[in-house]
Formats: sequence, structure tokens, C-alpha cells
Amino acid sequence: MHLIPSISGISQVFCLLATGAAWSADLGFHPLALDFGSPALRESKRLQVKLRNASAADIGLTGAAIEGSGAAAFRIAADTCGALLAAGANCSYSIVYQAPALTPQTAQLRVRADGQPDTVLSLSGNRYPARNDTGLTLCVSPEGIANGVFQPCPGADYPGQDGDTGRDKTRNYNGNGEAGFNFTKLDGQGRPLAAAAKNWKCVRDNVTGLIWEVKPPSDAIQANQGPHDADDTYTWYSTDSGNNGGDPGEANPAGSTCTGYNATDSLSWCNTENYVYRTNRAGYCGFQDWRMPSRPELAELEHLGNLRIDTGYFPDTGRDYWETWTSSPYALGSDRAWSIDFRFAISHPGLRGESRHARLVRGERQAFPSQ
Repeated sequence: MHLIPSISGISQVFCLLATGAAWSADLGFHPLALDFGSPALRESKRLQVKLRNASAADIGLTGAAIEGSGAAAFRIAADTCGALLAAGANCSYSIVYQAPALTPQTAQLRVRADGQPDTVLSLSGNRYPARNDTGLTLCVSPEGIANGVFQPCPGADYPGQDGDTGRDKTRNYNGNGEAGFNFTKLDGQGRPLAAAAKNWKCVRDNVTGLIWEVKPPSDAIQANQGPHDADDTYTWYSTDSGNNGGDPGEANPAGSTCTGYNATDSLSWCNTENYVYRTNRAGYCGFQDWRMPSRPELAELEHLGNLRIDTGYFPDTGRDYWETWTSSPYALGSDRAWSIDFRFAISHPGLRGESRHARLVRGERQAFPSQ
């Protein structure tokens, strides 16, 4: 036998459902969440959200706060809401996010009101790895396409060009890097230095979080400026069977020249694996987890503007220091691996027995798409 609820019981259910629906619709945020993207380390970004009273009655607001595990990364910079939000009216909150670390940060903006459930807005930042921009700050015109001449952006004839969008447009203040790049110089113990410092050993990329080896400026003489001589060259060599494409490469062929080379000491041979080993053994910049960068990681340093790399932070990349090995094997030939030519900001495979330059990196491996 089926029991039929009383009319009064049905009315009570409908009343509860209607009340709940009304409550949930009285106050609401637009948009429903704020994602601040992936700013550089300690870089700030400001966004605004609207709070709407969709009911037919005024609502008293009793407080607003940011809560959650990443609350310290967010703050309410300003609001127009006050203590009472009139029926049908909007107010707004301006939220500032400052990346304390290049790891995902989440929190909630919680607004409390009289007779209403809390209204909650999701906040997030650095949910995905940040990428450097291209460094292009100029645009082309119809005449520029014909004769290779660039002009200041925007390009009226061809809107939306690379030079008019992205970090190299919005963060191009050159205080800590060219055209949207954001670097910090580090001393021999890995401690931050001022941007104007004249002597530094390593560089932290505040966008990707990676830390890079820096060498003395090239003097076109090999093995005369210590173990990090910019003119030293290495063959590609890796005994890591999980990442060498089935061939370790060349351990000690003729032609490579580096500081400390001794034909009878295999650990002094001029190959990339040995270079990583020697750098970690020495604790360069206070770290012992140096490695060869992947092809996409090294490509993050490509400056596609006039410089091809920011020489204000990497003065070692001169006319004779272009071809730089990556850790990435070449899928179509086990005797080759990828390198990047900073003369033209392009990558191409090279024979592993060829002598090329190396720049080591440390930090969490970044799964950037291949370029």
C-alpha cells in the first residue's frame, strides 16, 4: 500500500525547497570564480568580482574574509559593498593575488549576510606552470612584411600580434629582465642579489621557478676561466637508459675541450654527464641537484627580440657561444640529441659526438610542451 502525504506535508516540502532556492539565488558572485593565472614569483595581479542582490529586499552584509590553505596569497584590496546591499543592486570586491611560490594556491572569499547562507567565491593562482613569453615587443605593418621593418605596437593593419599581447606587453618594465622576462641574480651560495649586482653565479627565473647556471663572459679561449668557462665544450653523453634513446652517446671523442681535462681520468672527460657530476660535487651556488635541461626548458630562455637571450643576466652567451645541448634525445636517430642555437632561437638535432656548449639547470622538472 502506498501512503499519500497530506496536503500540509507537501506544502511544507515545497516551502522548504522554495526557501532554499530563494536563499541560494539572493546573493551571488559574478564571475563564479577568480583564477589569477600564473604570475611570476612575488608578482601581483588584481581582479574584481561583483556581488549581486537578486532579491526584492535589502540584505545586511556582516563580513567578508578570505579563508583556506592559500589565504595568505590573496587579500581584499578594496570593496564597495558596505553594510547593506539594496534590493537588485551590485557591489564589488577587488582581490589582489601575489604568488608566494610557484605552486598552486587556492582559497575562498566568504561573504556573510543576515538571514542568508554564506556566499563563497573560489580563488586560485598558479594552478599550472608559468611560461615565459617570446620577448617580441614590435609589430609588423604591410611595409614591414615586404622589407623586414618592424614598428611599435599595436599594428593597426594586423591586430593581435605577438608583440602586442602577453608578458612582453603587460610586464615590459625591464626592472629585472628584458621584455617580460623576470630574473633574480644569485651569489655563490644561492642567495638573491640586487638587479644591479655586478658579480653573480646563477640566475633564478621567477616565471618558471628554474635556476640556471651562469658562466663568465666568453673570451674565445677554452679552459682558462675555471670549471664554468663559457668557451668549454662537451659531447652529449648519458648513461640513463630511461632518457638516452638507447644510446649513451660519446664519452671521450677527440675535439671537446674543457677545464681540467685529463685523458687518463674518465671523470675529467668533456661530456655532459661528467660536467653535471663535477658541478654537483662542487656544490655550485650551494646546490647539488644540477642537471641538463630538457629541450622545452632551455627554450624558455629564448628571447625572440633583438637579443635571442637576455644578456643582462646571461652575459656568457656571446658570438662564439650559441649551440647548447639539451638532455632531450632525438627520436629519429639514436646518434643525435637536441640542442638550441641561440643565434636564431631555433632547436635542431646534432650528432652526440659533436662538441657543443652546456648550461645546467636545477629545480622541479617542468613539463612544458615541446617547441
